[in-house]
Amino acid sequence: MPLALPTPRNLLPLAALASVLAACPKPDDPEQDDGSGAPGDSDTTGASAPGDSAGVLPTTSTGSEPTSTATSENSTTGQGPSDSTGAADTGTGEPDFGHCPYAPEGVDVTLVRVEQGLATDLGARECGAAEQFAGLQVIAAEVDHLEASVCADATCGACDPAATLTLALALPDGLVGLPPQLGAGDCLQLGVEWSRPGADPEQCAVGGLAVVGLRRGQPEPVPKFMYRFTGAVPHTDPVGPFALTGAPHGPGAITCPCAGDCCREPPGARRLRFIAALWNAEIESPPVDPGATIPLFAFGTPEGDDLYGDLSLARADVPGDCDAPRYEWLLSVSPG
Repeated sequence: MPLALPTPRNLLPLAALASVLAACPKPDDPEQDDGSGAPGDSDTTGASAPGDSAGVLPTTSTGSEPTSTATSENSTTGQGPSDSTGAADTGTGEPDFGHCPYAPEGVDVTLVRVEQGLATDLGARECGAAEQFAGLQVIAAEVDHLEASVCADATCGACDPAATLTLALALPDGLVGLPPQLGAGDCLQLGVEWSRPGADPEQCAVGGLAVVGLRRGQPEPVPKFMYRFTGAVPHTDPVGPFALTGAPHGPGAITCPCAGDCCREPPGARRLRFIAALWNAEIESPPVDPGATIPLFAFGTPEGDDLYGDLSLARADVPGDCDAPRYEWLLSVSPG
């Protein structure tokens, strides 16, 4: 699908949101509150163009809301509060997210280089480091695993079978990973950024990835895969003529108490929206909650290639324990 010319900004409707996480109970319907105080204006999908299938997020409540009765009874009988196992087993069939503060599962990235039988763990480096591995020929690829031989140049010539680079992703259920069309012999480049804070203030884990296909030594205009962990939004990742921006949209469905006096904003889940830009054309997503996937970003290249990107928001939350916010997403692109 060809892109528009660089005139006014093009915003194209996208497909529907996938199912979203259930929430710790709260009195108000999160779908009616986007944090602005204006009732009924929490979801931009209400203004979708005809044919846009973006819908309203479903509620997960199947029974009555919990009350403080159990707490009051415990206080009068001298018994302590029930443990989390008993409290979660309500027989309603609702997912158990435990107790707040909300702590969603994230993505773990492993990167290892092997040369002449000697393995080097590239999972942590000096904060701010970045490296481009150009000329990687795929040996094997799965949705959560990529193994490639290191070649002499970007055309994947003179590849050394004794020098390999392995990327592994530990993904929560329901999130997209590496695109399924990667196959043995494909020539790629891998951009890596070490920006995710760790226990050592001088060392960071992998905070950004971009897998780009190479054709006759030249990078394709749209990456095949992107990963980002950041502590602040909006955040933009430019990769050649392509850029992906994650932007805040408002509170999510889950709220939590603050564990101290350091919370600058209410802890809990956040909703994001995304803007994908290629040269002078853009597409914008509807808002998405953590744990959900936006299917079928539809965009193309000047060569007429039809491309579709599935984008998963792994995490978007402000912890209640004075820790830094966490925003984490993945984009997987496939030809139409």
